Amino acid sequence: MGATARAATGTGEGAEEPGEGRAKATGRYFEKHFAYIRDAIQQGISYPATARRMGWEGKVVVSFLLLADGSVRDVRIVRGSGHPALDRGAVDAVRKAAPFPKPPAEAEIVTPVIYRLE
Repeated sequence: MGATARAATGTGEGAEEPGEGRAKATGRYFEKHFAYIRDAIQQGISYPATARRMGWEGKVVVSFLLLADGSVRDVRIVRGSGHPALDRGAVDAVRKAAPFPKPPAEAEIVTPVIYRLE
């Protein structure tokens, strides 16, 4: 369950500490792909019929582990919407949106899923 990216190391002035290269690669990955991941999840939500009928809206904050192959594991609710149907839908949206672009290392993603009737 470790990271798949190797840390860049070196000696002398300007050398990176072990793990620093991986952190930079991970940072670049998220600068490039976080919006895509968030939007893919958001576009994948299916508004539950009961929630639509009842006029329920809300924000669900989900967390999941993004694995080295782009798949997800341990999808969970960090902060629920107050409506279990919306919360379940957010978890399902994460699972349906995967796989994502392969990251340089496993990482935990925390992102909101917004339910808004239009």
